[in-house]
Amino acid sequence: MSAQPLWLTKRMPFLRSQGKLSFKGEKEFDLAVLKEPDTERQLNILKILDISGTQVTSLKDLPYFKHLTHFSANNTQISTLENFDSLR
Repeated sequence: MSAQPLWLTKRMPFLRSQGKLSFKGEKEFDLAVLKEPDTERQLNILKILDISGTQVTSLKDLPYFKHLTHFSANNTQISTLENFDSLR
Protein backbone atom coordinates (compact mmCIF):
# COMPACT_ATOMS: atom_id res chain seq x y z
CA MET A 1 0.00 0.00 0.00
CA SER A 2 1.47 3.36 -0.97
CA ALA A 3 1.15 6.32 1.31
CA GLN A 4 -1.36 8.96 0.28
CA PRO A 5 0.05 12.43 -0.33
CA LEU A 6 -0.68 14.96 2.39
CA TRP A 7 -2.87 17.07 0.09
CA LEU A 8 -5.22 14.09 -0.23
CA THR A 9 -5.03 12.79 3.35
CA LYS A 10 -6.00 16.13 4.86
CA ARG A 11 -9.18 16.23 2.73
CA MET A 12 -10.42 12.70 3.42
CA PRO A 13 -12.59 13.71 6.44
CA PHE A 14 -14.64 15.93 4.09
CA LEU A 15 -15.12 13.01 1.74
CA ARG A 16 -16.34 10.76 4.53
CA SER A 17 -18.73 13.33 5.98
CA GLN A 18 -19.96 15.13 2.85
CA GLY A 19 -18.99 13.04 -0.18
CA LYS A 20 -17.01 16.07 -1.35
CA LEU A 21 -13.39 16.70 -2.25
CA SER A 22 -12.12 20.16 -3.06
CA PHE A 23 -8.57 20.57 -4.26
CA LYS A 24 -9.19 24.19 -5.24
CA GLY A 25 -5.86 25.94 -5.66
CA GLU A 26 -3.81 22.91 -4.54
CA LYS A 27 -0.41 23.26 -6.23
CA GLU A 28 0.66 19.63 -5.67
CA PHE A 29 -2.58 18.06 -6.98
CA ASP A 30 -2.13 15.11 -9.34
CA LEU A 31 -5.13 13.26 -10.82
CA ALA A 32 -3.07 10.07 -11.22
CA VAL A 33 -3.10 9.54 -7.44
CA LEU A 34 -6.88 9.11 -7.58
CA LYS A 35 -6.41 6.02 -9.78
CA GLU A 36 -4.28 4.13 -7.26
CA PRO A 37 -6.33 1.09 -6.17
CA ASP A 38 -6.32 1.83 -2.43
CA THR A 39 -7.27 5.45 -3.00
CA GLU A 40 -9.88 4.68 -5.66
CA ARG A 41 -11.67 2.32 -3.25
CA GLN A 42 -11.92 5.08 -0.65
CA LEU A 43 -13.33 7.46 -3.24
CA ASN A 44 -16.27 5.26 -4.22
CA ILE A 45 -18.60 7.63 -2.28
CA LEU A 46 -17.34 10.76 -4.04
CA LYS A 47 -20.23 13.01 -5.14
CA ILE A 48 -18.55 16.40 -5.63
CA LEU A 49 -15.06 16.98 -7.04
CA ASP A 50 -13.53 20.44 -7.41
CA ILE A 51 -10.11 20.75 -9.04
CA SER A 52 -10.42 24.47 -9.80
CA GLY A 53 -7.22 26.47 -9.77
CA THR A 54 -4.99 23.42 -10.00
CA GLN A 55 -2.25 22.74 -12.55
CA VAL A 56 -4.31 20.03 -14.31
CA THR A 57 -3.98 20.08 -18.11
CA SER A 58 -5.75 16.82 -18.99
CA LEU A 59 -8.43 14.49 -17.62
CA LYS A 60 -6.65 11.37 -18.93
CA ASP A 61 -5.94 10.15 -15.37
CA LEU A 62 -9.42 10.85 -14.02
CA PRO A 63 -11.08 7.62 -12.88
CA TYR A 64 -14.81 7.07 -13.24
CA PHE A 65 -16.74 7.70 -10.00
CA LYS A 66 -20.25 6.31 -10.30
CA HIS A 67 -21.73 8.62 -7.64
CA LEU A 68 -20.14 11.84 -8.94
CA THR A 69 -22.82 14.48 -9.54
CA HIS A 70 -20.77 17.69 -9.65
CA PHE A 71 -17.37 18.37 -11.20
CA SER A 72 -15.69 21.76 -11.28
CA ALA A 73 -12.45 22.60 -13.09
CA ASN A 74 -12.52 26.39 -13.31
CA ASN A 75 -9.19 28.12 -13.91
CA THR A 76 -7.31 25.00 -14.96
CA GLN A 77 -5.34 24.44 -18.14
CA ILE A 78 -7.43 21.53 -19.42
CA SER A 79 -7.07 21.65 -23.18
CA THR A 80 -8.51 18.32 -24.33
CA LEU A 81 -11.67 16.33 -23.81
CA GLU A 82 -9.73 13.04 -23.72
CA ASN A 83 -11.32 10.81 -21.07
CA PHE A 84 -14.16 13.31 -20.61
CA ASP A 85 -16.53 10.33 -20.64
CA SER A 86 -15.32 9.57 -17.10
CA LEU A 87 -17.76 12.30 -16.08
CA ARG A 88 -21.44 11.50 -16.14
